[in-house]
Amino acid sequence: MNYILKNNLNVESNYTKTANSILIDSPLSRDARIVFITLSSLASSFNPRKEFLCKQLDMNAKTLNKYLKELVQKGFLKIIYYKNKLGKFLGKRAYILAPTKEQLEQDDCIIIDESNRAETPKFTMWQKAQKQAEKPLKTEVFTETPIFTTLINKKNNNKHEKMDSNVNENFQDQADQKNKHDNFSCFRGSIKNFSMFKRFNDFIFSILGNLDTRGLEKRDKQAFERFLHYRNEKKS
Repeated sequence: MNYILKNNLNVESNYTKTANSILIDSPLSRDARIVFITLSSLASSFNPRKEFLCKQLDMNAKTLNKYLKELVQKGFLKIIYYKNKLGKFLGKRAYILAPTKEQLEQDDCIIIDESNRAETPKFTMWQKAQKQAEKPLKTEVFTETPIFTTLINKKNNNKHEKMDSNVNENFQDQADQKNKHDNFSCFRGSIKNFSMFKRFNDFIFSILGNLDTRGLEKRDKQAFERFLHYRNEKKS
């Protein structure tokens, strides 16, 4: 690949010859001419990176860019930038010294085919990593599905749970009432003045019997009435 194209400069291998129209009669500044002569002295296959030019010319990058821009604006230099097929700049540049009118009208970018091993594995690895990144998303869907199904089944079973709730509640109320009675029997043996406790107990349940149950739900109201009925049977 050639990085420097020299048009009619008559440059031989051991020395550099530059036209007087560039060295003397051109509107270029002194340092811009030095940059031009340095580029013309390099081999066509040599890639003149900015670091190399800065070292050769004893300039910093900002100063070098200033004189390269001057050469381009005054038509003594054309810079070509290389891109791959994806439109990415490859960091490589080519220089056309003393470009013709046709060359100046051409595009500043050249697309080259980079099918070497340096670039292809990177793109392949990126595609592979992207496919691997998609797999956890699919597995998450299958992971969440049983939980979602369980919630649906639970919702569908609510009707059956409501049908069995009254039966279960009856058994639970009977068991609770039995436990209360057993606890009361155990507690009864430790009471010394049982007649006073009995009067207090009757007073409490007389208050319970006069409670207004109209604000309760039907199920709670029925359970409370069954409790009072059971209590009255025990007293009698």
